[in-house]
Amino acid sequence: MARMPGAAWDPLPENAYQAAIRPTQVIYHTAVDAPGHTQLKRYFARADVHVESHFWVTLDGKIVQMMDSEVRADANYRANRRPDGTGAISVETEDEGDPEGVPWTTAQLASLGLIARWANTEHGIPLTVCTGPSDPGQGYHAMWGAPSDWTPSRGKTCPGSTRIRQFDSILLPRLQEAAMSTNPMNLNQAEALTEALYEGLLLRPADAAGLAFWAGVGVDEGALELIVDFLVSSRAEIRKARADVRPSATQSAVDVDGITEAVASRIIERLNG
Repeated sequence: MARMPGAAWDPLPENAYQAAIRPTQVIYHTAVDAPGHTQLKRYFARADVHVESHFWVTLDGKIVQMMDSEVRADANYRANRRPDGTGAISVETEDEGDPEGVPWTTAQLASLGLIARWANTEHGIPLTVCTGPSDPGQGYHAMWGAPSDWTPSRGKTCPGSTRIRQFDSILLPRLQEAAMSTNPMNLNQAEALTEALYEGLLLRPADAAGLAFWAGVGVDEGALELIVDFLVSSRAEIRKARADVRPSATQSAVDVDGITEAVASRIIERLNG
């Protein structure tokens, strides 16, 4: 059983009976979902829908895992499960129904990077682009054309030209940098980083799930940018979290942006030290 630490676990019925796979690829999609908050599981769970995805990443970076990554999810045509038992991990992303006009947010890119790094640690999937439809690595749904081994739909452009440019210019370079990092953090450093995030931003100690998540990801300097980007993009959530633990009368005195930047600086100093 392979579940990503830190991801919300919300399994689809198919998780209980579809065939096992040996994951060798991560393939990124865009959902073309309805505007507003979307729970993609409701769509996949419909009787007339016969596809699934392993992961769902919302605009604010929340990661929901709906299928065990070692169970087939039918979002990638022939890459779902090949005759040799290999298959792809599929990642759907929220887009407000407008993938061309709504690029992956900073929080989404950070979460996609975390999924890729977890898949690398858990399954050995390379943090480099696939060189062919059956080759290990990272890719996007329409990478080989449409129709192709990854989609039977003629003319499909998923995840859209805007997000394909982000895949090429942002996501892949970050993953490659992380793959080449020569300064991995040990468990104690990862726990110290997590404690800094919780204490600095949420004003409470790190919980067991948070510690397990960062330790499982295996944070290193190559992933630091992803973490800091996520912090900066999560200021709205930080404001809410701080409002929950501080009286509203004092809220106006809290410089959330300054706190975020200060915590990020302390993280960088800790790693460089």
